[in-house]
Amino acid sequence: MHKLPSSTRRLFLLVPLVGSILAGCGSPEPADVVEKAKRIHELRKEADDCWARWLQSQNNPDGPDLAALKRSIACHEETTRITPAACPVCFANHARGLTNLGAYYENQLRALEPKLESLSGDEKQELQAKIDEYREEMFKAFQLSNRQFENYFESARQTSTPVDPDFYRWVLFNCEFLRDFHKALYYLDLYVASVQLTDEGKKNAEHHRTSYQLEIKRQQEEKLRQDLSKESGGAKDSQGAANSKK
Repeated sequence: MHKLPSSTRRLFLLVPLVGSILAGCGSPEPADVVEKAKRIHELRKEADDCWARWLQSQNNPDGPDLAALKRSIACHEETTRITPAACPVCFANHARGLTNLGAYYENQLRALEPKLESLSGDEKQELQAKIDEYREEMFKAFQLSNRQFENYFESARQTSTPVDPDFYRWVLFNCEFLRDFHKALYYLDLYVASVQLTDEGKKNAEHHRTSYQLEIKRQQEEKLRQDLSKESGGAKDSQGAANSKK
């Protein structure tokens, strides 16, 4: 998987997107190193084949081949269990697949939600149930993707493997959907510190830093309003109970 998923809410491009140059796996314990390396190679080959099928299916009348994408993700997930302490890129490959899965569900939601207005009764309930299911799957995929990227960064640190800065941008993509703007700010700073940005890239980075800070402020204000509303409601309930005892 060599590029960010397609979506109308595309992650900003601070620099032109290029294919990641991934470091190879480290060295696991020598006892079964050959077998482990062979199995990882087989799984990556199958994952790549499934990914190719997924890409080729984008314009299919019946929709993309979701089973191919999920199988590609499953293959990469298995590689993370073979040599978890010695293969940072195994976590990164799994995380990228999950981001693409989250983007798939997000695209489905954008296509389905407008249809609710024209439906009623059982049809509307059925579509709403599907939308709720897709939204849950979308958030699960983005959340797990971020956890696997964090595993990648930690594994890279422990094995002294250089981190690919492009993966910070993938985390930012996930965070925007999850509305986790504190984490978005953190990884934005890591990205900016890891690359040589053009003047345009610096402007874009500053624009997004400001946007994240504003979103954090809005979230804090909304939480404050909700807390005050709960306190006000609780006070009214207490007053009503007191009055009823008179």
